[in-house]
Amino acid sequence: MTVSVEQAQLSLKELIQKTYQGEEVVITQDQKPVAELRSLAAVDSPSTDSQRAWLEFQNLGKELAATSVEGAPSLTDAVSQARR
Repeated sequence: MTVSVEQAQLSLKELIQKTYQGEEVVITQDQKPVAELRSLAAVDSPSTDSQRAWLEFQNLGKELAATSVEGAPSLTDAVSQARR
């Protein structure tokens, strides 16, 4: 669903209710998309394979960052050193 900023200001409560039902709302200004409104519940419980895969990828990155090989810096330390 797409609405203007003005429409969104007048009907924010109803638009939020629509996000609970899984709908995403694009907010436009001068007919150009400037924001997206979607339910955070959908982010916490992914409903598509791609969303689940992305969350698994993020979790794997966290695990790798915390893991180190004996004598080698952890991934977090290596990135920190590279940024200096």
